[in-house]
Amino acid sequence: MFHVKDLRCTMRITRVNHRNNYFGLFAAMAILGQIVAPSACTADQFVLFDVTFDYTKADAENSTPSKSHYYVKDKMLNQERPKNWTSPVDYRNGAVHVRLEVLEKPAGDAPTTWSVCYIPNKGQKNGYGCLGTDIYKKVGVYEKDISMKSFWENDSIVWTEGIKQMDLVIKDDSGGSGHAHKRTDHEKFFPTKVRLTLTQVSAGSKYDPGPAPKFELRRIANSKSFSQVNSVNESLEVIGTKERTEAGISSTKSFFRKGSDEFDIPILKGFTNVEAYALSDNGLVVGYVSRAFGAVGGSVKAFVWDSRTNTQSVLPPLDTDIVCHAQDISADGKWITGYSIGNEPPRMRPCVWEWREDTKDFHPQELSSILPNNPFLQTAHVIISPDGMRVAASISEKQISPFEVDSSLFVWDRTAGGKWERSKISDEQPKLRDINNQGTMVGTMKLDGIARACVVDIKGKIDLIDLLPGDASSEAYGINNEGIVVGLSDDPPGENGAPQAFVYQKGVVSKLELSSNTQSGAALAINQQGVIGGYMLEGTADDAAVTAFLRLPGKK
Repeated sequence: MFHVKDLRCTMRITRVNHRNNYFGLFAAMAILGQIVAPSACTADQFVLFDVTFDYTKADAENSTPSKSHYYVKDKMLNQERPKNWTSPVDYRNGAVHVRLEVLEKPAGDAPTTWSVCYIPNKGQKNGYGCLGTDIYKKVGVYEKDISMKSFWENDSIVWTEGIKQMDLVIKDDSGGSGHAHKRTDHEKFFPTKVRLTLTQVSAGSKYDPGPAPKFELRRIANSKSFSQVNSVNESLEVIGTKERTEAGISSTKSFFRKGSDEFDIPILKGFTNVEAYALSDNGLVVGYVSRAFGAVGGSVKAFVWDSRTNTQSVLPPLDTDIVCHAQDISADGKWITGYSIGNEPPRMRPCVWEWREDTKDFHPQELSSILPNNPFLQTAHVIISPDGMRVAASISEKQISPFEVDSSLFVWDRTAGGKWERSKISDEQPKLRDINNQGTMVGTMKLDGIARACVVDIKGKIDLIDLLPGDASSEAYGINNEGIVVGLSDDPPGENGAPQAFVYQKGVVSKLELSSNTQSGAALAINQQGVIGGYMLEGTADDAAVTAFLRLPGKK
């Protein structure tokens, strides 16, 4: 797409996928007598290429004709790049803005760089010229401007004939011949994932980054079929669920991810499954482990796993109980909430585990209920605010019959003395998902059997969130301290229906903008910075995978 500041002077190319014809438009302007001498023009720039790619040791070994090379050519290059880089706009004597975004990099902090080589339609002397990105050790964004007259062998290119290809070469920091595939410690370089963008700037001009992007979308492509983010903390560590197929058998795995490092959350000895529910800001993961029903000692146990030390332990149930389930954790990792189950009589009691510094373990404490033993925990979800000061759940309030109870929504506030004071806030019993430090909760209400996303304030006032146009049901999953709510809005039942991620803020619901070809998705978590996690389906191919994502707000 072209952006014309002044028809007599300035034309700017700022995108890769241009649709207008540069020379046709330029010629038309000349015919109209609206072009003056090129020297009178102001800033001009265009994106030569913008590529995102994974690169493995096998890719480096098998690239041809040269190893450790990634080739940018044909449609990967801007199809409307000028043939003559000297006139009518002089790019040959201008600058190039190099933006390298390192998305994934192995552990070890090995110094790494990419040589970026211009391959001309016509060369001279050496036949091509190369510049280099910054040397980097970690994931992140690295940007710099380089004079087109300063990089290696820049005069070996006949710039009036243009560029046909760009070669990207991964290297260590030893110099020109330090190809990464030759390293004995190649595991510190591969696999990797980067995004590299080159913007050519005309002589006498400065690079213009344009308006800041509204958001950054990071895909977590760790499954060929399905993956989702369930929780994201303030360090952008995430927990999620992914599908994996081994020996023809598919199963789901809970994973923890920090930067480009990912681990399957371990399963405790004696158990067969693990489900991660919540993540603290200091990297503690809570949930439950399970095994066959009827196992001695209980089939389900709450657990806590410390991602920093890779240590995992079972959380004890309340006295005389046999089963427990951890569901939420405070931001500082000192308070965990969930429920504890026992028999004779049947009971399902909300509880909190408190970290005891003196004994270096978590101690369970029952949250008081209305009925003895609380025979039923409505929706079986107990949530805690990030600051650890408030817990919410829907508990049994009235026994209607031996098999029927009436439940209501309660909160427990932690006092200065460490006690939990219970108060009823609503006769309703929403399925809670999250709560912020102001005591605002989100979840789902059933209306005539149809799920509707809702917001509940600390006084018990319930507001339904509007559906997206054409949808029939919805669910809310997360809320941060700014009051931003995320969830999904779904079509009426049917084979053509699919959910869409939504965001709700200041009383207005809207579809969450992801990629241009997103077909469906859901927003399942949000942190205090406004980073949103969930899943998305892109494209319409039969084998398209549902991919986990993080959506970061743009810089203000």
